[in-house]
Amino acid sequence: MKQTFFKSLTILITFFLSCNENQHKPLDQEPTIPLKNDEISIKDAINKDLDKIMLPDSTYLKQFEIKRHIEVIDLDRDELLDGVVFLSTFDKKNNDFTGMVLIYYDNTEKEMCLRDAITSTKLIFPIQEKEDATLVYKKSRIDTKEIKPDNSRKLDSSKTRSGYIELNNGKFIYRKPTSTTYYEMHDSYQVDKVNYYKYVTAKNGLIYREEPDGKALGTFPFETMVHVTGKTGWKKTMYDRDYEGDVSGEWVIVSLNEYSDETAFVFNGYLSEEINLKPNAVFKTAKKRGIILPGDHYAYNEALTKIKEITVSEIEEVPILRKTEKKRPNKRRQDYCKWSNYVEIMYNDEPLIIFGEKLLSISSSDNYTLDNYNIHLITGENFTMEAADEDGLTGCDDYSDIIIKANGTYSFLLEGDSKSDVTKVFYHNDGIYEDIEQTYVKNDTLIAEINQSFQEGTGQYTLKIFYDNGWKSLEFEKTRNYD
Repeated sequence: MKQTFFKSLTILITFFLSCNENQHKPLDQEPTIPLKNDEISIKDAINKDLDKIMLPDSTYLKQFEIKRHIEVIDLDRDELLDGVVFLSTFDKKNNDFTGMVLIYYDNTEKEMCLRDAITSTKLIFPIQEKEDATLVYKKSRIDTKEIKPDNSRKLDSSKTRSGYIELNNGKFIYRKPTSTTYYEMHDSYQVDKVNYYKYVTAKNGLIYREEPDGKALGTFPFETMVHVTGKTGWKKTMYDRDYEGDVSGEWVIVSLNEYSDETAFVFNGYLSEEINLKPNAVFKTAKKRGIILPGDHYAYNEALTKIKEITVSEIEEVPILRKTEKKRPNKRRQDYCKWSNYVEIMYNDEPLIIFGEKLLSISSSDNYTLDNYNIHLITGENFTMEAADEDGLTGCDDYSDIIIKANGTYSFLLEGDSKSDVTKVFYHNDGIYEDIEQTYVKNDTLIAEINQSFQEGTGQYTLKIFYDNGWKSLEFEKTRNYD
């Protein structure tokens, strides 16, 4: 009887479709009188029409309850408010769900025309908007939630997924942008160990979670290389509007830190074997002074294709002209923290694009006189992945190099009594940040007082810079203050 009633309701509603065929007219409303374009008038006209369709003396209605909800929205974008009706039916005796019909009413300025209807065996309801009502009505789609009943037709609210209602090429449709094969899944999963690397293809980043479909912990940016260490067999399919189709895959386990046992779950429908190392690069102006470090550098064209190799024999200062908007790898399976901008510099009177791993952007340069030396204390930040970006913490460390320019010659600042260990003193990561508070000359030493901030509090130390067969530094007077 339940299915018979639901089919009868569907047939009855379908019979009344289309004002154009003059199959019915809204009750108590002359078509020559303009319909007010406001929520109250729209709902009133639709309710009167539904009252005609839903015969109140029907014997079926003694056993079945029909719940009616109307959403007012400009679905066809003609600046006239339309209506979408959510009709859900319940068996009063057994208190279980029977089915539902979604109905589209089009506003012709004169009347509300019942244009189309969709049936569903699942309960679909609109997500209540919290914004100003006038803004809601200007939207052209209705976001929804869907609940699938269990085998006894009871509604199981734990099995909820998202969807939306819109007009597509004039067709009234209901879509499920995050629909999954959740209902065919088992209640548990078994992890099989694997060991391979893949790249994130989701343009807005890929969320990693504490368990499949569980709490979000963070996001891997687009084209991040991730280390996959396990697979679950827990499969999923989701509709992606950007892809205009379904994306299928399964939940896999990935490493969050190669130096610890931290792991998380990601959906591998957005993981790929390959990454495009030659994108359509977008450059932006970055007129600054920079430092190019010794070594071999490849030069690239605008398409980031290698065109030649140059060798830099000593530290040099260069003009920086432009840099790419995004940091990228320059070789397969490159550690994410070593990704960098491609940077255009002027070198030997020629504009060259190089990978920014061995290039510094000068952030400060202060002049001092020390013994017989006229020195510049230069701090420079490289272009590799920073400790944080616009999406939050990256899991990478970065730092500021110190370069000494003495009597026109550039050199690294070495550590202590070392002849080769270069000091990288200003660290920046999710646990610590360092910068110079003040610098002054005392006797034959340059004193730099360094401030630190870290998760548990603050710290300070003194950096003494001096010349001893090379420019060197030693740390003194270290203190920490805990919160």
